[in-house]
Amino acid sequence: MNEGATKPDSPLFDRVAAILEQARANVARSVNSEMVIAYWLIGRKIVEDEQKGENRTEYGKRLIANLSRRAVNLNRKNRQRVSVDRRDARQPSPL
Repeated sequence: MNEGATKPDSPLFDRVAAILEQARANVARSVNSEMVIAYWLIGRKIVEDEQKGENRTEYGKRLIANLSRRAVNLNRKNRQRVSVDRRDARQPSPL
């Protein structure tokens, strides 16, 4: 094995690090774009399904507050489930 390729200042290491950094940046951009689309679609659904295209400011405020509260609770439950799943994955198998 070429020991020089594993040193932090090697050209190969630099290229690999650059590829990984670019991939991370691409993922962040992609996720941001998808979230903007998701939020726009949610807003459109609210207007189409709930408001029937009408301007209902007070109703909309209550609806958004309710949806937000429910989404936060769902997010908490999902994070707790992931946390439990990770803890379970770290537990040694009884077999």
